[in-house]
Amino acid sequence: MDRCNRPKKCAHGTWPSCEHYPYNYNPGCARWAIAFSSLLPIGALALSIYALVIRLPNKGFSLPNNLKLPSTFYYGWGPSNHTLPPVDPADPKSTVLLWALIFRSAPTYVAGLFTSTIITWVDLNMRFMQPFRNMFGKRPNETFGYQVRDFIGWPWWRRMKASAFATEPEPATAAESILLAYITVSPLQVPLTAWDKGHYKVCIYSTLSTLSPIFPIFVGGLLTVTPDETYDRVNFSFSLSAYIGIMVSLVLYSILLPAAMPGAYRLLPRQLYSLADLMAMCHESRFMASPHLDITDPERTPSKEHMEARILLTDDRFLFGVYHGRDGHRHIGFDVAQEREPDFGALKNVRNSVEHIPPEGFASRVHRTMTNMMEEGRKKGKAMTGAMAWNVRSPFAQRRHGIRSGEENEDIQLARMSGALGVPRARAEASGSQLQHIGSGGRTRPTRSDSPHS
Repeated sequence: MDRCNRPKKCAHGTWPSCEHYPYNYNPGCARWAIAFSSLLPIGALALSIYALVIRLPNKGFSLPNNLKLPSTFYYGWGPSNHTLPPVDPADPKSTVLLWALIFRSAPTYVAGLFTSTIITWVDLNMRFMQPFRNMFGKRPNETFGYQVRDFIGWPWWRRMKASAFATEPEPATAAESILLAYITVSPLQVPLTAWDKGHYKVCIYSTLSTLSPIFPIFVGGLLTVTPDETYDRVNFSFSLSAYIGIMVSLVLYSILLPAAMPGAYRLLPRQLYSLADLMAMCHESRFMASPHLDITDPERTPSKEHMEARILLTDDRFLFGVYHGRDGHRHIGFDVAQEREPDFGALKNVRNSVEHIPPEGFASRVHRTMTNMMEEGRKKGKAMTGAMAWNVRSPFAQRRHGIRSGEENEDIQLARMSGALGVPRARAEASGSQLQHIGSGGRTRPTRSDSPHS
């Protein structure tokens, strides 16, 4: 942080009003992907409800059996091209197979792709972000309504909250933060463990990801394709049990996917693609130099349980924010904020350790962004007005904007007056070049050479 290379000067210590807001990334699944994938089940659910209204699942539908592919249609990559086998409309097997590929295989493939990508990404994101969510801290006696208002993050609520809670949030224990291994736990064990610990979002989305492979099975068994006796039409009948399963799945996806949009406390300062990105948020922390991580033993082979036991016995508490590193600089990440005195004594704060950065909700960020844009617009408007006032005397600016000097305006007025008196334009221009300035203050027009009084 102390080596910030942003264009503007970073206002350290003024969080969350700093123009360089740190929490902008959602690891594992981009926010635009969640927003786009939320529209798919909502649209499919609307079509399913419309189909129920017109009683399509009970009646089914039929289409004319005239589907065929052009003989010139081919596919390929590189220098090689391949021609698809022709579909003969007179052959009932080929046409019925093509209808089955369109109405059964293709939707099943799309449903399988949806459940194996978006749902899995959201589940992994919830598992991975839960330790960081705990390290952001929580207030004592935090109610559900408080969490909802803080999730939305209205500016007036943040101002009221800042005055109501003057104390720092409670740091998380090691079991709730650095040792919380939802990523490596079995998918069947994650919902039970998360429910026991009170991490309900992890429990819900892990259960959804576990049950999601059933959705493509419902989609594949929804339609039955049968031709009529003359093979002139193809009839499609619905399976009501599969239709009910699809409707239930779409309702769950339509509710849970928009709710998976990360709030203020589920964003990080950077994307995490590898272990190195994770270590970048604690590489200079005091915890990394702790002797509890040194488990070397010449007589026995240490294991993961030895290190976890030593960390749990110390009962250190961790907080995410700006920590003072061992190199003397400040870094965004997590470190030990509280430690326990020897022999299971009382907890005490670690001096100059971690400064809490309260995340901002969506509405608060939009409000601050609009305010900054308006301020920048006013500054640019004043700068532009000053530049225009400074450059207005430039002949290039005057010529570009149609602004003429006083002499040019007087010459144009003289030419117009001369044209009105019947004097040729060339003579008027020549005469105008010999005249003095016209105006008040004793300046008079001289006698013209072609005047009858000369």
